[in-house]
Amino acid sequence: MDTRIDWDEHHGPAARGGARAHGHEHGHAHDAVVDAAEDAELAGFLAGLDASPAAAIDLGCGTGATAVALARHGIVTTGFDGSEPALEHARERARAAGVEVEWVRGDVLDLPFADASFDLALDRGCLHHVAATDQPCYAAQVARVLRPGGTFLVRECNQPGHAAPAATEDSIRSMVAGTALELRRVVRRRLDDRRYALLAALVRL
Repeated sequence: MDTRIDWDEHHGPAARGGARAHGHEHGHAHDAVVDAAEDAELAGFLAGLDASPAAAIDLGCGTGATAVALARHGIVTTGFDGSEPALEHARERARAAGVEVEWVRGDVLDLPFADASFDLALDRGCLHHVAATDQPCYAAQVARVLRPGGTFLVRECNQPGHAAPAATEDSIRSMVAGTALELRRVVRRRLDDRRYALLAALVRL
């Protein structure tokens, strides 16, 4: 049985009450505001790397904010998601931003890329769509497509009542056990009285 949380069910047109609704409530002007914030956050992260990545993948890219930000930094970028409505918006977002991104639809448990394809993998809210029992498989797939020395950055926003269990340092360690990924740093930052963000940086050995 597939126990993953379905993006379209929770965020797609049916959940939003109309076709192509997700992310379109405010249009490109709203995208520009989100993308500017994403750019600033990524710039700080990329500045801390030993070398700028040549190729990156945004896993569970959704409507494309992170992937577009990566492309703005001159990185060859792939946006990967299981939702066609999300990818449709992502394509529009990239066109509006004037950047090139390869958009691929598929399953994060079976990534359709050759071994060692990327220097950087980002997960901004994808992990909580993967059942705990499937997360070791997910980690193995990420390790496979990352080049040795590559970075895997996980960012999760945890909140009470969410359908998925909260990501913790222990759950990340459990997920990558037995893979070529090594957890190097975890930062936990409270966003408000209900939610906190977890940032985990991992390296492909």
